[in-house]
Amino acid sequence: MSYDKFTYDLGSLKLTLAEKIELENEFDGEYMVCTDETADSNTKGEILSNLWAFRPEFLAIETGLPAEVFSCLQEKLSEDSNETVRRLVQSTCGEKSIVDAAVQNDGRGQFLAPYDGDEQVFTTKTGKVLYVYRC
Repeated sequence: MSYDKFTYDLGSLKLTLAEKIELENEFDGEYMVCTDETADSNTKGEILSNLWAFRPEFLAIETGLPAEVFSCLQEKLSEDSNETVRRLVQSTCGEKSIVDAAVQNDGRGQFLAPYDGDEQVFTTKTGKVLYVYRC
């Protein structure tokens, strides 16, 4: 659902017009607004879609494989290596482990806020907690 300069990815959570206006008054620019659950889901998707671009050293630490494996894949195949890297992750440490490690190291904002990498927490006057990412 879209409202002016905001993109809402809230799952089943519905915002009132007043809550949308609160967000608009608080933030200037283009933003994605998520619940905690949808932010986690979107972060996982971004990470798994871009494994090929992660530092080979990080991938090596998490998977237990030599960094040279990932360096070679990146050099030879670039973006086309993502599915291969993903299979290597699945067969070693698992997707959950790599996603958790990436979020722990960099935070969700790094993956969801291309403008500045920040995750901003916003609580509406009605008590709903939202996570806001500048696009």
